[in-house]
Amino acid sequence: MYSLPKNVTLIEVGPFDGLQNEKNNIPTDQKLVFIHSLQQASIQEMEATSFVSRKWVP
Repeated sequence: MYSLPKNVTLIEVGPFDGLQNEKNNIPTDQKLVFIHSLQQASIQEMEATSFVSRKWVP
């Protein structure tokens, strides 16, 4: 029988992984609107950036 945890943590990665895959540059003001919309949707944890150079990420 499986034992499930009482709590889980969901972390939204759209501001990082999702935007990273876009071909065109997205202006900072549009990124902020996206992030604030996620906050208004009660997202409490999200990845928003990385310290890896874009040239090293395929």
